[in-house]
Amino acid sequence: MKWADYAITAVKFQKERVHIEQVKARPCKENELGPETTMSRDAVVAYLEKGKTFATVVNKNGQNIWGAKIGIVEIDGIKFIRTDRDNTKADNLGELPEF
Repeated sequence: MKWADYAITAVKFQKERVHIEQVKARPCKENELGPETTMSRDAVVAYLEKGKTFATVVNKNGQNIWGAKIGIVEIDGIKFIRTDRDNTKADNLGELPEF
């Protein structure tokens, strides 16, 4: 069963560490992940707004472990991509590796 349209496996923050610049994303198929691609933060926001779904995935010992669903939280007119719904003014996708 497909858990999301895309799996995010790594993030790259901008210098101030408020926003993510890019993510490593893999399209999700029924029982496997497709090839990895680099996607901008703006592309992730646009896809989420069009109804696509994203979730975090971490590879441990050769096995993909699903994390949390990703959504948009808007605070003071700024959209943040987050795995939680708190009102912190920063992107947060959990403990993903950075590239």
